[in-house]
Amino acid sequence: MRSEKKHHMWIDYCRLIAIIFVIINHSNEEINLNPIGKSSVLLEFIGRMGVPIFLILTGYLMINREYDKNNACS
Repeated sequence: MRSEKKHHMWIDYCRLIAIIFVIINHSNEEINLNPIGKSSVLLEFIGRMGVPIFLILTGYLMINREYDKNNACS
C-alpha cells in the first residue's frame, strides 16, 4: 500500500527563507571584498543559516512518519 504524503505549506516557506539566506551569503562574499563594517558580519551570520535549514528540512521529509505531541519524543 502506498501512503499519500500531505503537502505542508510551512515547508515551502522555510525553503523560501533558506533560498534567500543562501543568496544573501553569496552576495555577502562580494561585499566582503570591500568590508563595510558590522553589517557584513550580520549578513554573513544570516547567510550561513541557509544550508542548515535545507538539511533539517531534508531530514524531516525523509522520515516517513507523522509528528504530533504523542510521538515527537519516541
